Amino acid sequence: MRKSFKRLSVALVAATAATSVAAGLGLATSASATQSHPSGPQGAATTNVDSGSSDTAFTLGFAAAAGCPGNSDSGYFVQSFITSRANDPKDMTFSNTTPAGAGYSGFTAYLRNGSGQAQKNLLPASSSPYDVAPLSNIKFDGGAFTSITAGEYWIGVACSFNDGTTVEMSRFWAIGLTITADAVNGGTNGFTWKKGFVPNAPTLGARTAGAGQVQVAFTAGAAITGNPATTNYTVVVKDSTCTNVAGAALTNTGSSSPITVTGLTNGTTYCFAVKATNSTGDSSLSSTGTSTPNPAQRGAVTNLQAAPGVEKITLSWTAPSPTPTGYTITVSPNTGTGSFVAGPYTGVTGTSKEITGLTGGTLYTFTITPSTYSDSPTGGGSYTGTAANVQATPNSNQVIGQDNSVTRPAGALLIYVKCGVYGALDSYTKTSGVFPGFPKTLTSATATGSGAEAGGGSAACTLDMGTAELVRLTDDSALGGNFFTASGRLSQVSVLDTRDSDLGWSVTATAGTLTGSVSGSISGNYLGWIPKVTATSAAYGTYDQTATAGATVLPGTGVSSGDGLGDGTPNVLASAAAGAGLGEATLDGRLLLLIPVSADAQVYTGSMTLSLI
Repeated sequence: MRKSFKRLSVALVAATAATSVAAGLGLATSASATQSHPSGPQGAATTNVDSGSSDTAFTLGFAAAAGCPGNSDSGYFVQSFITSRANDPKDMTFSNTTPAGAGYSGFTAYLRNGSGQAQKNLLPASSSPYDVAPLSNIKFDGGAFTSITAGEYWIGVACSFNDGTTVEMSRFWAIGLTITADAVNGGTNGFTWKKGFVPNAPTLGARTAGAGQVQVAFTAGAAITGNPATTNYTVVVKDSTCTNVAGAALTNTGSSSPITVTGLTNGTTYCFAVKATNSTGDSSLSSTGTSTPNPAQRGAVTNLQAAPGVEKITLSWTAPSPTPTGYTITVSPNTGTGSFVAGPYTGVTGTSKEITGLTGGTLYTFTITPSTYSDSPTGGGSYTGTAANVQATPNSNQVIGQDNSVTRPAGALLIYVKCGVYGALDSYTKTSGVFPGFPKTLTSATATGSGAEAGGGSAACTLDMGTAELVRLTDDSALGGNFFTASGRLSQVSVLDTRDSDLGWSVTATAGTLTGSVSGSISGNYLGWIPKVTATSAAYGTYDQTATAGATVLPGTGVSSGDGLGDGTPNVLASAAAGAGLGEATLDGRLLLLIPVSADAQVYTGSMTLSLI
């Protein structure tokens, strides 16, 4: 079994050759309500007596032959242990004093015989199969157990191995033990013990109501290896609030699921839970659930009306009290025209229902029955209402006709601009990167301006970005004193896509060189922008136009490729993917410009070209 367990790197305990090894023990457990057994045991341990006091001697043996992988000459020894059930024995290590484990709580110790000797570093048989001998005359009356408290514990033995460099557990056997404080019958240390744990709690299942009875189904809790067998299950009956026991006479016991509880009062809601019992004791209760045996029938709707229409009937009614959450409607005869949907109609809500596709001139009978209620008992026995019916004859269909036609235009992909019209802009602060200050926070801007819409591929607008101002060192320690800066707003752009192909679209821009009014020029790379999608067409049905603003392009601090809008690569103002472009989108943007202080003092003028594809 060495290959079935992880190796644990722990420090060896210094000792003489005959008296001490340190061993890691690998078995896993849990304190949860569904704990079954430590993982990976070689087998279950056994005791020759099922219960006793702290003075009772017992033998700890094994359900089947137990042997180590080798003898003591090969480095194998036998260790015993007792530890709280909440601890995970896979973390246990053995030393001269006591077993221990990281994060352990409660009590952990070696088992001891009647002479008080700790059962540790014992030798397996010298020849194969290297049997582990049962531990006899084990008792809890010594001083090592005066501090043990009532609770659940694992007891067992393990083969440990020391190869001189690492320590690893190889095999182990374990069984549960439940300790109860008992000053009268508990012997020297004042407690009694029983082999095993109480069973894990069952899981409550469905409750099926009948006349004066409820059948309660459940699933047994997870089995605990080596634990005493569950002998029976008990259904505990409580009142409708699940707080007070309804009466001992109503409790019923059985050996398996389901268990039927009789003697119940029809129309009364009860609460049920299940517990399991073995020789150690009772499990905790399962979760609770309610049911009502043979619930009484409830009232019918009133004021049931049937209004005829052309090949249809509209039913209306007044809900009874308590108000149902659903109705079932049947139609007789259950036939109609080609569009008729055969009943019954279930889960009908509200206080009206239109039945269409009926045959005009045919007398129909409509029956409505309350079928569900908000206070329907959970898990069995549902409330039902009393049926009510009404008759009506739908009108025949009389048709006159008029043909209508309309042509949808082929549509187009168009771009327009409104010169001098600017959409609202968000505030902007760049705190890191190539251009951290501009030179200060740019405040938000409201929509402004008015102007005619122009397009058709030849529209052009003019923007005066004003007089640039110097970037100070207090604005930006890297750029201060090296650049003037200016900002402006892009005249508002509209994209209209009315094509039936819905291929999507993209608006891109490139900036040209800015030419001085006297001489010289500066690169379009010194121009950047912050695009914004101001508005898109509202969703219509399942279609929703989705336009996405392009990435922010900051002004370059040089003229290398990739800086600003003038590097020859189209920069996206906004785009819409195929399948999401139909409609009208309004686009805006903030323009950012740097002018090197080395440039001549004059007016610089340049063009930025917007393209729609």
